[in-house]
Amino acid sequence: MAQLAIPRRRRFAPAKFLKRFRNRSLRYRRYPVSRVLAWLQTKKQLRELPDQAFAFPNRLYIDIINSCNSNCQLCPTGVGYKHALGRMSLEQFKSIIDQTKRKVWFVGLHSWGEPTLHPDLVEMVRYCTSQGVLTNVSSNIHTYSEEVYAGLFKARLSNLSMSLHGLSQETYEAYRPGMKYEPNRANMERISKLRDRLGAHGTALDMVFAVTRFNEHEVPLLKDFCGRYGIDSLTLYKASYNARFLLKDMNLRDVSLDPQQLRDRVRKHLDKWMAKDPQYVMPRYLDIYENPELLLSTEVTEDCRDPWNLMYITYNGDVSPCCGSYDYGKDALGNVFRDGIFDVWNNRKYQDSRRHLKKEPCGQDTLCASCPGALY
Repeated sequence: MAQLAIPRRRRFAPAKFLKRFRNRSLRYRRYPVSRVLAWLQTKKQLRELPDQAFAFPNRLYIDIINSCNSNCQLCPTGVGYKHALGRMSLEQFKSIIDQTKRKVWFVGLHSWGEPTLHPDLVEMVRYCTSQGVLTNVSSNIHTYSEEVYAGLFKARLSNLSMSLHGLSQETYEAYRPGMKYEPNRANMERISKLRDRLGAHGTALDMVFAVTRFNEHEVPLLKDFCGRYGIDSLTLYKASYNARFLLKDMNLRDVSLDPQQLRDRVRKHLDKWMAKDPQYVMPRYLDIYENPELLLSTEVTEDCRDPWNLMYITYNGDVSPCCGSYDYGKDALGNVFRDGIFDVWNNRKYQDSRRHLKKEPCGQDTLCASCPGALY
């Protein structure tokens, strides 16, 4: 999803600033020389875009658990597309951190699942903190456990992103049918008050709001809403409508559609979800609406840098090229537990992905070679 940054004006609070600064400075307390050198190499790599990467990324995203307790209608997990479910063990997670901690300074512990369902989440965050690695957790906040959130705050979680894609029962339920808005709003308030009570302002609280046709009229209300509940920042997204899944059945198998069927299916989906105000729509969707056959195209239309800049690891150790990868078995570039994390980073599939994004000849067995733009 494309991000629209919306900073919120707030009064300067020295005590909170110092705690936030102390937490962020973790990245420089452990292995400062190797991490700075790795960061500089990554910046050089993003300028040169080599087929064979000479720098390992500074950031990892690890899908520690891919099951979820929500039914978000623009998420394949929420809708019910079938893929293998599981969770990463604490020992496996620690092994990844141990291998990469001299280069990596940030880890996101989420992707297609709800991370607060993982019984070892707090310990994973605590271990990252002990190694000077910053952490982010993104949650739908459907459930509130004081033990879990207090544990995260005490473990010095760097950032907690809380999804609330509606400010009323009507708009909230449009995105999550049958679910109630008020309990989630109350959970956000509880989490904010718990942080205040613990004085854990080293953890930044972020509200995530994906803009759709159902909720775009609520965007002007978001800044005041965040201020009312002590939220530090607001991340406003141009929603991903995940139109590529219109080409799959619920078992992720390709479906055969004639041009008219494709047009009807795409138009119906976008008419339902696409915001009326184009500033909240990714440009590629406007093109797809006019010409649905673009979903079948392998043309590179986005300036994607993920294969040089980030690594996405699934719960079983498979490496995906980006956050849009959902079909683990098909999309895997390698497996960190079987092949070794540094060997995967520069294997043939990864190099082919980089070549494709540079519009150079490459193999056709990587996800990037069939990506319609940026996995919309």
